[in-house]
Amino acid sequence: MAEAVSKRHWVVTRVEELPFVLHRCFNSMLTGRPGPVHLEIPMDVQAEAANVELHDLARRVPVGRQHPDPEAVERAVDVLRTATRPVIVVGGGAITSEASDQVLALAERWQIPVVTTWNGKSAFPEDHELFAGSVGQTGTTVGNAIASSADVVISVGCRFTDWSASSYAKGVSFSIPPAKLIHIDIDPHEIGKNYPAEVGIVADAQRAVAAIVDSLPSKGVDSKGVDRSEYLAELAQLKRDWEERLAGRRDSDRFPFTSQRPLGALRSVLPRDAIIVAGSGNTQGAVKQTSPCTHRAPTSPPAVSPPWAGPSRPRSAPSWPGRTARWCAYSATATSS
Repeated sequence: MAEAVSKRHWVVTRVEELPFVLHRCFNSMLTGRPGPVHLEIPMDVQAEAANVELHDLARRVPVGRQHPDPEAVERAVDVLRTATRPVIVVGGGAITSEASDQVLALAERWQIPVVTTWNGKSAFPEDHELFAGSVGQTGTTVGNAIASSADVVISVGCRFTDWSASSYAKGVSFSIPPAKLIHIDIDPHEIGKNYPAEVGIVADAQRAVAAIVDSLPSKGVDSKGVDRSEYLAELAQLKRDWEERLAGRRDSDRFPFTSQRPLGALRSVLPRDAIIVAGSGNTQGAVKQTSPCTHRAPTSPPAVSPPWAGPSRPRSAPSWPGRTARWCAYSATATSS
């Protein structure tokens, strides 16, 4: 049961094994793609006692971040140079690695629209002109249209789950192939797992994106020139169409009110750094589409209430009765998407 939801699994058969197994647990949890581990301590072992020495954890885990292979970065840049309709797909790995600034720099340097998955929400400012919305089954029409028509997809910490890829129906969220995929992930098992990668980069997302930015010409112009005015004009029109469509539900006075209505009202009164906690089901999709954010999310979502929230920081928890609330780790803002 634990194998499906954890990175590693250990069973301790003697109490003397615990110091060694514990530092292996923390090593697994804190390296690569962070995730839970499972440690099973049988009842007979729990009843044992022994004199043991706990290891210094700092000397049991690696130091620093994993940098990308220069050859992989060079190949990624070569692919980007030929792109006419590139898009950046930002997943939860971008938040874990704190790569928001680097993603923003790449998008602005090469004038690339950005879409986010549910786990990647808050990794890119949603009031930015290059933000194209969310992608997947509960994504926006803008996000899916831009991502599915891209000729080059730069994935930053995205696993391409069936939810984010609309059950892999070609042309709905993505068209890979013929679109070329530059796949950046800290976990080598994710590269090429669900889509073939033109260039696979196994590295920390922050370091990989920074290396690509440093290797690109400034202002998105090379010797041949890059003009994305038509592409960005299409993006702007799609965003206007989406806002008009969304406003019909968000601003409606009908009763019973839509799930977008309270989100719109909350957005108009909450400060930019307010905390939103979303429930599962339809509420989750509504928050994904209707509550834009501009603040980078914290990298360690708490189980109940974040200690940095403070008693005076506004919080809101949209949810349907009977649903379990989930911490979304992003900030609401009064801007429109």
